Amino acid sequence: MKRQYFQFAPVVIGCFMFGTPGPIVYAHETDQFSMPNKELADLGDYLNEYFIIMLETSVDRLNKKIDRGFKSISSETCGSHELRPRLAKQVYSPGWLAKEVKDTFGSAVLMIEGLEHKTKSWKMKEQYPGKILAYQPRDKFKSIYNGMYFPLDPRNITTFFFASTIRVYNNYLGTDKIGHFADMGYHYYKAYRRV
Repeated sequence: MKRQYFQFAPVVIGCFMFGTPGPIVYAHETDQFSMPNKELADLGDYLNEYFIIMLETSVDRLNKKIDRGFKSISSETCGSHELRPRLAKQVYSPGWLAKEVKDTFGSAVLMIEGLEHKTKSWKMKEQYPGKILAYQPRDKFKSIYNGMYFPLDPRNITTFFFASTIRVYNNYLGTDKIGHFADMGYHYYKAYRRV
């Protein structure tokens, strides 16, 4: 059985060597060692407000689902005295809220890309005049990641999708960490609940 896997290896290596296009892969890396000479705007208050709005939206969405669920179980429904406690136990569980929060934030990739676009918008630049909102080295070939892998290594693809460095309450981090916070936080929560 193992032998079957190895017979495809020359095809895969050949695709990489001859530049055959592969599937589009989205990944984000940040190079915080190449920083600008100018000060970055502190986006802490902006992100704090953003997360509060998203959490409030999650709770509102969940409350609407709960209301619809209880309205569908009317007092005239046969067995409603049994269904109401079961529904209450489900909808008031921490898992339901965690899932709703994850669904409100959406995928990490879309969240990161949304933040990347937002930091490049004129509207946001007007809020922080004279400051850099997010920084990416212009010359990606001067990045600390350049030359990290063997030239034909497929991991080199990730170095073309840099996440910008931002400043949040005087801490520097990549925009990818914001996406990880919401998306990976849900996966950590599920793993914690399994323990």
